[in-house]
This record gives sequence, C-alpha cells and structure tokens, in this order.
Amino acid sequence: MEAYDWSSLRDQVRPIRENTVTARSRATYQNSYCRFLAWVLKNKAHLIAPQFSGCVGDVEVYSPQQLRARVKEVANQDPRIAPLVFDTLAAEDFVT
Repeated sequence: MEAYDWSSLRDQVRPIRENTVTARSRATYQNSYCRFLAWVLKNKAHLIAPQFSGCVGDVEVYSPQQLRARVKEVANQDPRIAPLVFDTLAAEDFVT
C-alpha cells in the first residue's frame, strides 16, 4: 500500500462526496458540531486539543453565538487540527 497514489484516490472521491452531501446537510452538521464544540470549550475544556483551543482564544469574551461563530471559523481554517482529544472522552463527561 506504500506505493498507492492516495492523492489520486482523494481526487476521485472528492466529487462523489460533494454530490452526496448536500450543502444543507453539511450546514446542519456543521451547526450541530460547532454548538457541541462551543459547549465543550465552555464546560469541559480539558477535552479540547490545546492547538484548537489556542486558535479559538479566551472563550469568556464571547457570547454563545459569537463563540459558535469563532469555533466554526477556526474549524474551517485548518481541518487537519483535531478539535477534540478523543482519547480523553468518557461517558461520564456527558452526564456530569
């Protein structure tokens, strides 16, 4: 698999994905995702990757709407930055 042309595969898959995920679906997902991340930033900041958190800045200066907009902006800037530290997620984080 080392010699496989991953770039070519991504180029082939991209138009297929763009045709199957409508703009409305993408917007709905992104809105929910950003609301969730904004909640995590405010309530469970230890679950947020430091690089993502650093890009968002001080969450206390934002209204809830501004924080969601800032999260969306940061998430769209560099999709390679993972916002959550998935290894630290536990069921207890969502019931406490």
